[in-house]
Amino acid sequence: MEDKKIEKLLRQAWQPTPPEGMRERVLRRSREEFRRSRWVKVGWRPIFATIAIVMVLATGISDHYRQVRLANLMDGASPRISAPFDPSSLLKQREEIASLLAMTPAGSLEGDKSL
Repeated sequence: MEDKKIEKLLRQAWQPTPPEGMRERVLRRSREEFRRSRWVKVGWRPIFATIAIVMVLATGISDHYRQVRLANLMDGASPRISAPFDPSSLLKQREEIASLLAMTPAGSLEGDKSL
């Protein structure tokens, strides 16, 4: 067949508008299939809740194994930072701050002219 004959046949066969009622039939059938599907019956909230729980559990397990691995790398002991607590040093610092504040009269800041 020649190209012109093929083009002529294709032009005659092509209909730019769908047949009457085709859109409604397709939409009705797709709605029916959608209603029959299992995912719609279960609902989305339980699915998302299940995924969230699985992710939390997986994160906890992964964190545990990482902590075990780090502890094994450090021979099972983790270094601790400790500082002696002396309550009298806090009192000394507070007294020093109070004495410095007492030396400066209120409202006599040199850099601030707005007061």
